[in-house]
Order: sequence, then C-alpha cells, then structure tokens
Amino acid sequence: MNKTYIIDTSVILAFYFPEETYKDYALKILKDYTSGKINLVISSLTWYEVLNAISCLLRGLKGRTISTEQAREIISAIDLLGLEKKDIYGLEDKILELTKRHSISAYDASYLAIADRFNMYLITGDKRFYNSIKRDFPFVQFIKDYEGQ
Repeated sequence: MNKTYIIDTSVILAFYFPEETYKDYALKILKDYTSGKINLVISSLTWYEVLNAISCLLRGLKGRTISTEQAREIISAIDLLGLEKKDIYGLEDKILELTKRHSISAYDASYLAIADRFNMYLITGDKRFYNSIKRDFPFVQFIKDYEGQ
C-alpha cells in the first residue's frame, strides 16, 4: 500500500517555480506521485494559498514577476495533478488549539490537523514551520528529508 502524504503550499509552489530553494526535492516527490509510488493530498485551503502566492508574483510583490499566462499555466498544471482534497470542516477546534499552542497560522495548522486525523505524513518546505512543530509531530517531514519510494 502506498504511503499518503499531505503537502503544503510550499511544496506545490516548488513544483513549478524554478527559483524555489527546494525545487529538486519537490520534483522527486512529484515524480513519485506521478509514477504511482505515493499518494498526495492537499488541504481544502491550499487553493487559496496557491492563488495568493501567484497573485503576489503577478503584482511583483516577491521581487520577481510572472505573466498572467504563466499564472494560468501553473494553475492548470496543479489542477491536472488531480490531488485529493481533504476538507478542514470538523477540525476547527483542533486547528485553533494548534495555532495557539505552536504560534502557527491556521493554514499551517490545517495541514497538521488533517495529517493527524487521517493518519498521513506531512511534507513541508517551510523551515520555520517545520522547526516549530517537529518535536511534537513525528509524522511531519521537511522536504529535504524525503527519501522517496
């Protein structure tokens, strides 16, 4: 049976943006997914985060700019992956508790809550998030530590 990983937005963006620090590691994850070796899941909130990151690039807010056409191509490519989405409905109390206890965003807490609830591994490319929760959540993996299947 294939392992199932929930991936956060930092991993998804690393699939498509050449400037991302952990692109090579992200592509290893993507390759394992597209070859059927692993299952990937995203939070129902992921699209909001992805669209926000892309809109920041469209407006040049991150020191680099992409065109509207590039933005559409990235969104289409992500959609074509057919990633399963897990809803956060019913996890609100857990998410709020995680945000308070670990001083993390509700977005980050949603990935943790989903991974915990559905017994999945979580992969993140956000070093600050990872460092803040790694001791308490052994199912969380930093993108560089993904060994492949």
